[in-house]
Amino acid sequence: MNSKTNPLHARNSVQWIVLFDAVGTVLFPQPHVVDAYWEHGIRFNSRLTREQVATRFAKARGELFGVGNRHSQADSQNGGLLSNDEIEREMWFQLAKQIYGDIGQIDELFEALWKHFATPENWQIYDDVVECFWQLKKQNAIIAIASNFDSRLLTIVKKKTELDLVDHIFCSSQIGFRKPDPRFYDSIQSAIRSACPIQRLQFAMVGDDLENDCDAPARLGWPSFHLNRKSLASPTNSIASLVELPFPLT
Repeated sequence: MNSKTNPLHARNSVQWIVLFDAVGTVLFPQPHVVDAYWEHGIRFNSRLTREQVATRFAKARGELFGVGNRHSQADSQNGGLLSNDEIEREMWFQLAKQIYGDIGQIDELFEALWKHFATPENWQIYDDVVECFWQLKKQNAIIAIASNFDSRLLTIVKKKTELDLVDHIFCSSQIGFRKPDPRFYDSIQSAIRSACPIQRLQFAMVGDDLENDCDAPARLGWPSFHLNRKSLASPTNSIASLVELPFPLT
């Protein structure tokens, strides 16, 4: 757990702990991740088109990170969802290798990509984030980022003044498990409870991935909200913008 501030203090009412996924919920890469990979590939003499990079990126990300695939309990039990900085870095390295089979300087390309996505200036904050966070702070809610990410996330968040209201940053590489492993959420819950003298805590999760950010925390009894900025439909607990979170939280 990385704590920027600690506003936890005793109250008789329920204290809300609202966690947000990072990429796709709070922040996004700029330029687009596919454009960044394609442009870096060109620098290292790749002849892949942008469309080819996009297709290979999606395929490799699904295979290596499980994006778009349902996880089973066996994934947790056999270590498939373990995380640390070395594991995360190796998965991204393998992803680069799967995309760029047409170049020989894969180590150099990977280092350039790793540094690119570690640079805060290459990440932008969604327009609805600041207003949402201010509304939560008016209710004395504690705000946290909870993400499948490595320790680069800590610097990215801390360098973004729009995220000054974030109280805690949790990334899978420091927790030791990736979402949707229940131990990811168990660890966060235990860490905050141990640091907080308040007995009446209520956790909630907001994110753009149904399994990782909604189904997994719901199994712990947490309210969860699925963020889908592209959808016009409004199923239960689905929101099209962060400002659609229910205020006040109940």
